[in-house]
Amino acid sequence: MFKQLKNYAPSTRNKQLNKYARSTRKREHPNSTRTCLSLRTKRQRSEAIARCGMGSLHYAALAMTIQDLGLRHRKTASWTTFFQKLKGDNTKLPAKHSARAIILAWLGGFLAISAVALLSHTFSATLVLGSFGASCVLVFGFPDAPFSQPRNVLVGHFLSSFIGLVCLTLFGATWWSVAIAVSTAISVMMLTRTTHPPAGSNPVIIYLTKPAWSFLLFPTVFGAIVLIFVALLYNNLIRESRYPKYW
Repeated sequence: MFKQLKNYAPSTRNKQLNKYARSTRKREHPNSTRTCLSLRTKRQRSEAIARCGMGSLHYAALAMTIQDLGLRHRKTASWTTFFQKLKGDNTKLPAKHSARAIILAWLGGFLAISAVALLSHTFSATLVLGSFGASCVLVFGFPDAPFSQPRNVLVGHFLSSFIGLVCLTLFGATWWSVAIAVSTAISVMMLTRTTHPPAGSNPVIIYLTKPAWSFLLFPTVFGAIVLIFVALLYNNLIRESRYPKYW
């Protein structure tokens, strides 16, 4: 009977088991069912069955079966829910960008990185940072987003590089120190409302290159200032809306 009940829905299975229990029970211990259903481990339920006496043994074992089937159903349901989440919400893709927006974003990124690279070459100073490319995606592709505002660009890069340098100095270039640096940078940017996703890669860059503390100024701060300066000029010249949204 129990093998057949596994194929039933949970509500139908419980009804059938309770009906079978009432029809076959001869001498029920007052607390046998309640005790067995409230205990989670098989050892605890087995001890409860022994205390119930031989007259209630069959019914107590049946109660334990109900509990076990319910637990297995919940575990299966949780895994099913997890895999269902992996399918996503099946929402539509974002709307396509206009040709004008794409061209303007390309031109903005070109001008910003050109300015940083030219100044770096002219003054023989390191102003180019790998994460600046990702910053250009936000600043010129999505200038109205909170992540693209000057406050987020400058402070986000500064905090992430500072945290990366602190972790490198204190803990060395270890796998766990870079993990601490990145996670701490994420938390601090969220705390200060200066989240800038590209800046999250700064601790990784520091972990790979092992720079001196001058990295905090060149390229981090001065490079970010050049990007912001170009973005202020460019976004306000080609767009009707204002940039930035806030400081």
